[in-house]
Amino acid sequence: MRALVTRRYHPPMSPSAGLPARSASPRRWVRRAAAVALAALAVLPAACSGGPEEPALPNAIELLSRGADAMRTVTSAAVDIAIDPTVTSVPIRSANGTITADGQAEGTAVLTLGGGAPLEYQLVVTGDVLYLKGPTGGYSPLPLASAAAIYDPTAILDPERGTAALLAGADQGTTQAREVTEGVDSFKVAATFPAERVATLVPGVTEAVPGVVWLDAVTSRLVRAELELPDGPAGAGGPVSVRMSEYDAPVSITPPA
Repeated sequence: MRALVTRRYHPPMSPSAGLPARSASPRRWVRRAAAVALAALAVLPAACSGGPEEPALPNAIELLSRGADAMRTVTSAAVDIAIDPTVTSVPIRSANGTITADGQAEGTAVLTLGGGAPLEYQLVVTGDVLYLKGPTGGYSPLPLASAAAIYDPTAILDPERGTAALLAGADQGTTQAREVTEGVDSFKVAATFPAERVATLVPGVTEAVPGVVWLDAVTSRLVRAELELPDGPAGAGGPVSVRMSEYDAPVSITPPA
């Protein structure tokens, strides 16, 4: 006889057999997934933008207007004017000293007088008299009105024709940045300046001048100006730098002996 073979019956395996059991209910798992997705969305904008946005810069015309108002109230200042050596279109090459709003000044200037070579002069202004001293000799008094075409330092703080008028007359202004210049937190403003206003700082200018000014972010006073003089019939133009500091410091200027 053929031996009987006994086969043990095995029920079909369930599709989920052999898989680990979930430790949480499906509803709880969905809630956790949603929380993770929301957290990711919350940090995404900051990651894409690189941090908080920079504050908007003030309007250039408003800055220039505030600067003009601030310069009208200045009583004294130190000024330093430097002109590129290649510039020949104006009679002044450099100047520095102390000026007051009531028409006094003391300092030095490098000038080209009568078409000659640039020479350094010491100058003192009191009242309506300019005392000028060249490389040799003593001081010579001159009427300030006759010397103004060459250089009149007292005009720089004149409320009607000095730096206040320069800022007030600016056109096409654009605020470019907020930065530290000459150690002062300042707004950098580019603009075009009328010739007659620039001529107060640099006599001999006859055309509108593009430039950049830095205005103190706290006081609105002029810290620095960079102007680009155009070429003209009298000679070549080029960059001019004006720096102002030591505002409202006590000043005592007397006529030279």
